[in-house]
Amino acid sequence: MQIKLLLDRCNLSKNTLSSIQSGGSTPKSENLAKIANYLECSVDYLLGRTDNPEVNKQPVEYDTDKIVSEFENFSDKSQDRFIKYINLLLIQPKKKITKT
Repeated sequence: MQIKLLLDRCNLSKNTLSSIQSGGSTPKSENLAKIANYLECSVDYLLGRTDNPEVNKQPVEYDTDKIVSEFENFSDKSQDRFIKYINLLLIQPKKKITKT
């Protein structure tokens, strides 16, 4: 299920999501940023302040030296799995986010 994956990847609890959905609390800015990064949209889009998911979207920065260093420590089998996963991500078309 995609909601469970979102919660796992963003390190959020079901209670956090339930509270946001019910309007019981205002989400912390760090949680909004995590969700926006996961959904590849802007926080403004999540808040309904724009219909354009790209407005004010912050680019994700990666420490490529650290990634390469970690990759080199992987076993051969883990390196193969990592490369297959990256290739899978590269060939998948980006899903368009629709507002409901």
